[in-house]
Amino acid sequence: MQNAGISTVLATNAKYFIPNTELKEGQIVVGKVNELEEDGTARIIINGKIITATVVEEALSKGKFYFEVKDFKDGKVELKVISEIKQNDQKNSAQILKELDIPVTKDSEAVIKLFLQSERAITKSEVLEVMNQLLKSPNKQLVLDSLSFLMKKNYPINGTLLQSLITSSETELAKIFSTIENLPKELTNTNVGKQLHSMINLLKNNSIITDFQQEQLQLGMQIITDSNDDTNLVNTWNKQFTSKEISQSKFFGQEVFQNVFKLAEHSPTVSKAILNILSDLPEFSSVKTELTRVPLNLANQLFQLEETSLLDDQQLPSNSLLPLGKTEINDIKNKIDTFMTKHISNDPIHSEEKIAFLTRVLSTINEDGKSNQLTKLFLQNQLFNGVNSSTSDPVNELFQLLINDKIKNSVVNADQITKQIKNHQDLVGFNTESKISDLSSLNKAIMNEQFPTLKEIALKALNSNLPEGLKHPIEQLITKITAGQITMIHQNGPEYNYSTVIPLFLNNWSTDLTIQWTGKESSSNSKEIQSNHCHILFFLELETLKETMVDVSIQNRVVNVTIFNNNTALNAMISSTQPLIKESLAKHDFQLSMIKCLPFNNEREQKMKELKFNNSLLSSREYTGVDLLI
Repeated sequence: MQNAGISTVLATNAKYFIPNTELKEGQIVVGKVNELEEDGTARIIINGKIITATVVEEALSKGKFYFEVKDFKDGKVELKVISEIKQNDQKNSAQILKELDIPVTKDSEAVIKLFLQSERAITKSEVLEVMNQLLKSPNKQLVLDSLSFLMKKNYPINGTLLQSLITSSETELAKIFSTIENLPKELTNTNVGKQLHSMINLLKNNSIITDFQQEQLQLGMQIITDSNDDTNLVNTWNKQFTSKEISQSKFFGQEVFQNVFKLAEHSPTVSKAILNILSDLPEFSSVKTELTRVPLNLANQLFQLEETSLLDDQQLPSNSLLPLGKTEINDIKNKIDTFMTKHISNDPIHSEEKIAFLTRVLSTINEDGKSNQLTKLFLQNQLFNGVNSSTSDPVNELFQLLINDKIKNSVVNADQITKQIKNHQDLVGFNTESKISDLSSLNKAIMNEQFPTLKEIALKALNSNLPEGLKHPIEQLITKITAGQITMIHQNGPEYNYSTVIPLFLNNWSTDLTIQWTGKESSSNSKEIQSNHCHILFFLELETLKETMVDVSIQNRVVNVTIFNNNTALNAMISSTQPLIKESLAKHDFQLSMIKCLPFNNEREQKMKELKFNNSLLSSREYTGVDLLI
């Protein structure tokens, strides 16, 4: 498939160094001759690394040169001088192309110049790959900008990544969503097909997650603590918050209590929460230390009926503090069994203790800082509703609950858009590879308890037995998400550029909202851009107003807004809404200085195109500002 293997290149953004072992024959590299040794070798700096090399050159001097990697002998690399690097020397491109046996054309010279500017190793296969993309693409500048960006991010130059960047700029995420939603029924006849449809539906209205999560938790706890068997509570629950109806509230707490321990067998997060809570109870005082030392990736094994593998040294982390033998493990298991048996009956004597236990478990899951919101809701829903059978699909069951009652009549408003932006990255899967990397050091159970992202579901669908004709839009979706991952964050000097695309569905009109933040890192949080001093650009195409770009500049919390649009009627609308905008900003301690509307001119149209295609991140312009905030 087109995107096979693409995930492996996204995990790193390290400086592009070339260790001696990574140099390859035929590469052309930039090197600075630092020292000339008496034995004829030279100490050469290549991309920040000093290597010792034999140089094929009669009269080598200190300076900067283009070298070709010729061979490796006796642990040393053999280099051949192609030419000395001289500023503004137009011959360099032609010389290197000749050395690579590539015809000198306008396109090939443009490609080589980008390689030379980046001082990256030049490989013939990479140059030919870019040339191939230039031949196929009607937008040559987009290909060159994509190449420039990949170099800055130190990613490999290959057809997959180039094609992802180029193709994604030609398709809107909102349009891809609509295409997949309108695919034939063959897609929805499978579990993964249903998941794909449901996730897209949810992404269009993802602000409902928070409300559903809080309302389900609140009503669920009301029913657990209800001693009057309130039928209204039960009816509301059965209508909105469950895939499995309950008959009477007095049995609900027992079912949830059983669900907690059933889920603990498979969920490290739930089992670790249980162990931490049990360690505070008097009957577990003798094993308190052992309970708190059980690692997250092994916690669920204490709740499994089969022989535990907690004693298998190969599964323990090297820094594990778990000195548990069979006696201690059996003692803990017996105490857990006793606790479960004590509370499994309907005896009201133990109801307060049981309610306190369930409350703490649910609170711990919802406060977990390592899981995204949908994963927390996924675990919470299983705690309340359980898994109906071994063949049931809890992912689709949760999707169905979210979709049935909430999405049909949802209305887009400012609060919902804010929540959509907040949840969008997690749900789409822009951080999928990072999440997998973090969790893969633990165990498969931790991976399985996470709610899947759109990208994970799409990859699963692509590798399923769906008809080939249905897979093309799914490939487009994965390509679009992958390109978003590549271009999401870019550092330019002390500034950070953060870019994302949010699909919007406004009545019968769909469009992509492209947002780019530019600013410096927050002094209090390395994961945030300073809000007092930043620059934000928005682009979207509206049904009536057509192409619109909003330029927001913030200095010392003073906001200047310029709206670029060719519809003259927009000025009157802005004038009437200015007091409301000013008041809304003041609530967040921002002061509106100016808001105006201007028509596009040629320069702004180019900027709009760059923003629309994410080329603001791909451009070769460097940071030229000063580190002084006015």
